[in-house]
Amino acid sequence: MFMNNTRFEKNARIRDKEASIQAILNGAEHCFVNKGFDGASMSAIGRQAGVTQSLIHYHFQNKETLWNEVKRRRLNACFSKQKQLLEQAANENIITQIITLYFRTLQSNPGLSRLLGWKTLDEKQFKSDKSQDEVMETEVTRLAVKRITEAQQQGIIRQDLNPSYLVVSMFALVTHWFNSRENYFNRPELEIWPSSQNHTNKADEEYLNTIIQVTLQGILVKT
Repeated sequence: MFMNNTRFEKNARIRDKEASIQAILNGAEHCFVNKGFDGASMSAIGRQAGVTQSLIHYHFQNKETLWNEVKRRRLNACFSKQKQLLEQAANENIITQIITLYFRTLQSNPGLSRLLGWKTLDEKQFKSDKSQDEVMETEVTRLAVKRITEAQQQGIIRQDLNPSYLVVSMFALVTHWFNSRENYFNRPELEIWPSSQNHTNKADEEYLNTIIQVTLQGILVKT
C-alpha cells in the first residue's frame, strides 16, 4: 500500500509539473503574440497563466528561454512538415505544395503569423547562438531554394528568376494575408467576403487559389 501511494504521489507531481509548464507556455504565447518579446512582461505572463513569477523562473531560466520554448513548440511542427515535403525531389507541383502547406499551417494556427512577425522584429537584439527553430527555419529555406533551382534546371520553372526571391515572395504573400485579412474585409471598395466564419473560410480558399494561379502563370515555362 505504501509503494502504491508513493507511486501515485509521484505521478501526481509529474502531472502537476506538466500542467504548470503547459499553462506557462500557453500564457507566454498569448502575451508574446499580442505584445512581442519586449512588450510581454513576466508578471503579465504569470497573470495570463495563473501562476506566480517564481514558478515561471523555476521552470524557465529567463524570458528569453521561455520565448525560445514558445517558438520551438509552435514552429517546429510547421518546419518539420515543410522539411519533409522539401526533402523530396522537385516536380511540377512543387510550387503549389510549398504555398499550400505554409498556407494551411497559418490557417490552422491562429496567431502564428503574428508570432513570426514578432520573431523577426525582436530577435535582432539577441546575440546568442541560433535557437532550434531558427536552425530548422534555415534548413527549410535552404531546401526550398534548392528544389526551385532543380525545377529550373528541369525546365519546369523559368530560369531567369532568382530562386531566393521566389521563396521569399511565396511566404510573404501567405503571411501578409493572415496578418491583414480582417482589414480587407472592412473595405467596401474590395469585393472580399465579410468576416463571418463561413465567409472567412471562403475568402481563404479564394485567396489561396489566386496566389497559386498568379505564381504558376508567372513562373512556369510556356509549352
